[in-house]
Amino acid sequence: MKGASAAARSSESIRSERFHLWRSRKDRAVRWAIAAGGVSVILAVVLIFFYLLWVVIPLFLPSDVRPVEDRIMTGWEDSTTRLLSVEEQQEVGLRLSDAGEIMFFNVPTGVPLRTERLPLGEGDAVVLATTAVESFDQVAAATDSGEVLVFRHQYQTRFPGGVETREITPELTYPYGETPLLEMPSGDLAGLALSDTDDG
Repeated sequence: MKGASAAARSSESIRSERFHLWRSRKDRAVRWAIAAGGVSVILAVVLIFFYLLWVVIPLFLPSDVRPVEDRIMTGWEDSTTRLLSVEEQQEVGLRLSDAGEIMFFNVPTGVPLRTERLPLGEGDAVVLATTAVESFDQVAAATDSGEVLVFRHQYQTRFPGGVETREITPELTYPYGETPLLEMPSGDLAGLALSDTDDG
């Protein structure tokens, strides 16, 4: 009886030691996991701080602008540019010259896509051009004879062969007709502004 009781106590003692050993190992593993998690969170916060610092520092540095490449645009040397504009995809650009010519061109290559002349009087030259305050696709152009013409440049986007085959087609319209919107008594214009809303 005593032998059986001693064997039972010995067996319980072994089981208790094994349980305590397993528990201490488990506690140690959990302690290391929690420590690793805490260190990784601190490391992530420090990395985020340095990333934000890296992004913000250039805001306090002096800026500079330089051309990516020197490119001679065909036909641009014979006239003065009065207005330059680029559509939202930055693929098609518009140039309005002092001769009243509107040239649409491919921005990456500089290749002309289409040229159209504004319906101006014979010998008239564009002296001022500006975009509307509310919409950049609407332009007012004033000539040296005091006429002001309003036109709109829009771009139709098509995908004939899927997303990779985007085609942008420029369009030129005259929302107030092809006759001058205003005729100033004097062509000596110092400034030009255009505001066109639903109200007026």
